[in-house]
Amino acid sequence: MATLHRPTSLFPIRHITKTTRRLLAIVLLVLGGCCKSEPPPPPDLRVIGLEVTQAIQDTHNSVPLVTGKRTFVRVYVTREIIDHYNPPYLTAMLEGFRNGLSLGAPLSPANVGQRIYVYGEWDRRNLNDAFYFELPANWIQEGQITLKATIDPSHDFPENDYSNNIVNSGVLTFQPGKALRLHFVKYSYLRDGAQIAPSQFDIDEIVSQLRRMYPIPWLNYQQYVVLSNCGGGTNQISPPPCNSTYADAAHPLKIPSQEDVETLLLGLRQTYESNNPDALYFGLYALPVNVVDFQRGAAWWYDRVAVGWTHAGTVILDDRLENPGRIGTHEIGHLLGRAHVLCTGTEALPDATYPYPGGQIGGLYTQFMGFDSGDAGLDPSFTLRIIPPDWVDLMSYCDKAWISDYTYTKIYNYIQTAIGVTMLRPASHARSVLQNIAYDFVSAGEKGDYLSVYGTIDVSQQVASVSFLSRQTNVTKIPIRKPGAYHILLLNAQDKRLADYAFTPLDDSNGDTRVVIGQIVPFVPGTARVAIYSDVARREIASVRVSPKSPVVSALEFNMDARLPASARVLLNWSANDPDGDMLTYTLLYSFDDGQSWRVLATGITGSTFAVDTGQLEGTKRGYFRLIANDGVNTGFADSVPFSVAGKPPIARISNPANGNTYVYGQTVTLEGYGQDIEDGTLDDAHLSWSSNRDGSLGTGHLIYPSFLSVGVHTITLIASDFTEQTGTATVTITITQH
Repeated sequence: MATLHRPTSLFPIRHITKTTRRLLAIVLLVLGGCCKSEPPPPPDLRVIGLEVTQAIQDTHNSVPLVTGKRTFVRVYVTREIIDHYNPPYLTAMLEGFRNGLSLGAPLSPANVGQRIYVYGEWDRRNLNDAFYFELPANWIQEGQITLKATIDPSHDFPENDYSNNIVNSGVLTFQPGKALRLHFVKYSYLRDGAQIAPSQFDIDEIVSQLRRMYPIPWLNYQQYVVLSNCGGGTNQISPPPCNSTYADAAHPLKIPSQEDVETLLLGLRQTYESNNPDALYFGLYALPVNVVDFQRGAAWWYDRVAVGWTHAGTVILDDRLENPGRIGTHEIGHLLGRAHVLCTGTEALPDATYPYPGGQIGGLYTQFMGFDSGDAGLDPSFTLRIIPPDWVDLMSYCDKAWISDYTYTKIYNYIQTAIGVTMLRPASHARSVLQNIAYDFVSAGEKGDYLSVYGTIDVSQQVASVSFLSRQTNVTKIPIRKPGAYHILLLNAQDKRLADYAFTPLDDSNGDTRVVIGQIVPFVPGTARVAIYSDVARREIASVRVSPKSPVVSALEFNMDARLPASARVLLNWSANDPDGDMLTYTLLYSFDDGQSWRVLATGITGSTFAVDTGQLEGTKRGYFRLIANDGVNTGFADSVPFSVAGKPPIARISNPANGNTYVYGQTVTLEGYGQDIEDGTLDDAHLSWSSNRDGSLGTGHLIYPSFLSVGVHTITLIASDFTEQTGTATVTITITQH
């Protein structure tokens, strides 16, 4: 910080002669006698604004407030005379009222020392040029409140008029908010014998940015790994048809491209994933550090599936576009109805009604600024910060992005109107929990004879690639099929059409020339060939032969007894044959709820063995493995004997405060933390408890605000407890000083 120096005299006193000093003294005496005046009145302090923000706001508080979301109040103060040398060092207080009744004791500022210097000029982009407060949980409940801020409440600074040291907010309304429900799929693959996968830190970055930025009070998510491959390696996994060209002499095997991941996840989700199929899906895959995908992600509004990539083994903490949190919030924004915002000029299908030039979150005169509540659990440098208005909207392709008021409001409205409620099926030992999720499908749990068809079409070349084709008697969801210029044809051995399903391919969020086939249609017995026909090209653009008979799988076994430990390597083996002599590949599923629902563990398996890490399985009292054999179209399956899997303890994570923070006695300390459980997902407030080694129990919940911690060094502990009473802990150390 620059040091301010008082200006020196233009006439240093040491250069003035003795005679001159006497003359100056006489002049000053005369002037003092004839021009004597009263000292000027003390400069007046004034409150000039009160801003209530959760992620983005202007000085008029025009952005809606969401119940239960972290909320901050900034109080701006000025004075008549600008003084950089002896500014008053003042405090303030904030009072809250609901229906005219006090919400509790006044709040002290969260600024360091609970005070700020009032210079007379201020910059809204600087956090400590204003008092700031964080509102307690009982202040941000649904309904209306009013706020009253008072600066210098003890009148430490002399003024003639204290009446303008007070400002009232007017009525503030906290609107109801819905939680967001997500499934994260960590797409893992084998390359040159090594497994490449996103890290847990990548998922944590996405979750953190969603919580800090989106208009949601709560985010509930689950995550798991799907193992696939694009060539070679252990565990006998064969490559699906990869479109990627990322190969060289040192690494001749291809790696998955975005299209590979997206079509696979679409197909697996809608065909097999009966475990909470209505949640939003985000698939994250990792690339080697020397490879950059030309697209960072894609999303499909109607199917609630998005994908994005990160670099394996790297941590990106800054505000670049490559940050996994940025990619995740951008693509999930598409799932919530948001189009691109124009910034670089390369954003496809931009929102023509976006109000600010250059994709900025606020124009020159809008007064919108972002507010980032930070996440010290990710990195100690992630503290509170102000996001200036020249940053761009998260739906653009530029670096340094935040959410604008426009996108914030649109996402809020979309969630309130398009997100439904369904029952999450937890592990067999856990209770049922209502979750808020999205849906846009015709029907669920369909039984019959169906054909899942997934792949891509290059509309410029009029060439199709079918990457997932599977005949099933049970499917999770049947997507809406909109007739269009492309057809799924089922033909018999004489090439006579048995069925013609016209469809419109799925455009992803990037608007490029490659579109997605994602359909589940009724299968017709006697089908000998499946073709994709284009009205545009007036010809077939892809074709797959269908064998007469289905494969048979038997004796799916594993090398342990029926009580599987929480962490172990279990080897599965099986026998299978195809009456037509076709090569078989296998998909392995897992059920933790006695066969009611299934999720994919791995796909593209060859051979007759596969190793499963039980550390990636939800604990259960009665679970099953299911192996599905595929000859290219027809399928057969076998289930294992039932077994149990030991449950896993949850993982606790503290987002705030940062380890080593210091506070003044009486200052409110925000404790924010979460518990994540492989069986139960994100744990609710009743299963999160806080304590201090000095003061004992502090309360329960993901967000609490103890205000009078005793003076001294505190070890703050968060205990996360799952529904089987297994626990995980996290700790930080903070110091409370007397002054």
